[in-house]
Amino acid sequence: MNLKKYITRKMTASAPNAAAEKLDDQRFAHLLVTELKLYNQLTVEAGLENKDLYDRLRGEIDRARRMYDQRVGARVGVHGDYFHEALVKDLAGGDISNLGTDYVHD
Repeated sequence: MNLKKYITRKMTASAPNAAAEKLDDQRFAHLLVTELKLYNQLTVEAGLENKDLYDRLRGEIDRARRMYDQRVGARVGVHGDYFHEALVKDLAGGDISNLGTDYVHD
């Protein structure tokens, strides 16, 4: 088999795996943020009102971020940072400013 055919085969064989990993990473991020939101409803409401969600939930957000990073690892750089996206969309209502000025995303 020539090199071009080998590379093409490898790329098409890994594409479903990459798509599955991406979907899995997105679902895990959403799960972590949804759980955080569920168990901290009153704090989330106050944080949205005062635009300081990260200050109020720093420990919980940082713990969830570590869990995400441990599971996803190096794929964050490849697929994207779905944890950050879930924080903004699911926790902050689509407005990053609701996380507050202390929230820094790399």
